[in-house]
Amino acid sequence: MRRALFMLFVVIFLVSSLSGDVGPNPLLVFYDVAEVSWDRVDEDLYIAIRELPPSVTTLGVVENLGGDPDWALKIGEILQQRRMTVRVGIECSSACIGMILGAPVRIAEEDARFWIHAVQAPDADPQTLAEWRAYVAWRVVKWGMSREFAEKYLVRDSGDKWLTARDALAVGILTDVISVGRSGRADAP
Repeated sequence: MRRALFMLFVVIFLVSSLSGDVGPNPLLVFYDVAEVSWDRVDEDLYIAIRELPPSVTTLGVVENLGGDPDWALKIGEILQQRRMTVRVGIECSSACIGMILGAPVRIAEEDARFWIHAVQAPDADPQTLAEWRAYVAWRVVKWGMSREFAEKYLVRDSGDKWLTARDALAVGILTDVISVGRSGRADAP
């Protein structure tokens, strides 16, 4: 049923996008699920999530390529305060990972992928950048990411890394991985 709703969301979003009816903040709500169609983590996404009705308990991240790490942490705080569940469908990259870590329950479909790299602050001097990286790492470790993984990829700048959903589960980015069977229903891993 959820897979059918997800596909309905995709069709509605595509039709709305083509007709220009989506507007600047495309966030669709189905019952207790909000689906994010933003490709960036930014202030607009923060406002949209902050304004969700209390009945919304799940945030579906279809595909998000990252954005501003400061906004990601602010969104993560909202997800934590509201005790929301996040479900990743296709991709969650860069700042998106910091955003979803705030949610107590973080689920991804088995074929979802994740991309992580060191925290960036292009205009910062080296000392400020080091402090910012340490702060972001502290926050995401507090929310569940492995300390060693955060140190390696967020602080020390060991390059970037693509992760499968199972890899993301192993380092604490996710709390569960589900496989979606041929019926479209989520099966236990």
